[in-house]
Amino acid sequence: MKTAIILLGALLLLPCLVSAQIRIVCVGDSITEGWGLTNAQTEAYPARLQELLGPDFKVLNCGVSGSCMVKKDRASYWDTSRFVEAENFDPQIVILKLGTNDGDPPRWNAHKEEFYDDYLAMIHEFRKDGRNPRIFVCYPVPCFGSVKAPQDRTIKNEVIPLIKKVANLEALSIIDFNTAMQPYGNLFPDNIHPNADGAKKMAEMAFNAIKNSDLNFNKATTNAPPRSSGIRSSKSKLILPLPRSSPEAQGVPSAAIFNFVESLDRINTMHSFMILRHGKVIAEGWWKPESADDQHILNSVSKSFNSTAVGLAIEEGKLNPNDRVLNLFPEDAPANPSENLKAMTVRDLLTMTCGHDTEPTAPAGQPSVKQVLAHPVAYKPGTHFLYNTMGAYVLSAIVTKATGQTTLEFLKSRLFEPLGIENPKWLTSPEGNSLGGYGLCLRTGDIAKFGQLYLQNEGGTASS
Repeated sequence: MKTAIILLGALLLLPCLVSAQIRIVCVGDSITEGWGLTNAQTEAYPARLQELLGPDFKVLNCGVSGSCMVKKDRASYWDTSRFVEAENFDPQIVILKLGTNDGDPPRWNAHKEEFYDDYLAMIHEFRKDGRNPRIFVCYPVPCFGSVKAPQDRTIKNEVIPLIKKVANLEALSIIDFNTAMQPYGNLFPDNIHPNADGAKKMAEMAFNAIKNSDLNFNKATTNAPPRSSGIRSSKSKLILPLPRSSPEAQGVPSAAIFNFVESLDRINTMHSFMILRHGKVIAEGWWKPESADDQHILNSVSKSFNSTAVGLAIEEGKLNPNDRVLNLFPEDAPANPSENLKAMTVRDLLTMTCGHDTEPTAPAGQPSVKQVLAHPVAYKPGTHFLYNTMGAYVLSAIVTKATGQTTLEFLKSRLFEPLGIENPKWLTSPEGNSLGGYGLCLRTGDIAKFGQLYLQNEGGTASS
């Protein structure tokens, strides 16, 4: 069995991981390659970035001196072997820094109409075949001195606005080397290439951009469906993900989580986990073939969402916890109901003290209210606890009866949409009710949002 654990800030990875490191590729020109440095292998900004990130990351420098973004240029990056190497690296993070050479006025005048389309095409190239790395696009560093002034103006006034346009369209993160390096002309001895100190500053900027972003990698499933930096609904409304943090920043030792996941890995039945502390995700992981984007049938966790629907219906005055169940379903009542059945209330179903001595079942997985009401009620409701999935089904039917909507429909605008839970599904019975006690399908992060809602609101609703 293969799994991945993600500890933001401190990534402790199990030996059984498909990939032991997060792969970062730096795509660029001579500035990325490290032209002019005494030792580009140790002084170029990708090498310095590797030092800052540590052994849990693998940074590959794919810079090519003189290269341009535009495909038709005589020195197009698209035609280089380093571009092939960058793609084959299957990166989880791409840092894209091209545009300096494109901004040279003669080149720009010849090919500026193609720059935007080719830049966008490179983003799509890294995302093809189901891959979806986190992409950081970089504004080119300034060009200093009077000789380079025309190129600097072209970069600022024409190249950067087009890069920004691509970033906005594709929801990409931006590293603004141009603004940040303006005060450091002394670190560019030839007015265009940074020295070792300049490369170090660039690495620090890239490091901070990665550290401060919402990274959520599922390294065990590199061919998972594409994901954007946040979840996007069908209406293209950006839904922010849960905030991330390192375990230590929230008072949890990474070693403890490592030991926890090692224990889980020995169970051989795990699908996923997510740990929140102080409202922030500090660790998360999925066992193959599961992934962060996959919905999972929740089984009895569905009961918590079902109870929430009942609570919301009560809050809205559509239902009362003291309502008698038989009064809600006179058409499904047995011919001679017992006194205990007559006394059963919504509250008794919620607390699983409805009086059953044995749990009702659903023949062939086809539950119905009539079947549950026909089951013997041996105890006075409210006096005897028995775990009761079919009781939860009756609660779901009660929500439908009281609101005119299935439990799934009722929760969409009241819970799922406010929490940014996309496209929830709930299996239904032949009667058309959500199953209530099981059958809800959500993602791991969706359950975490729901749990955090109760933690921070002490049982409050999503709207509060």
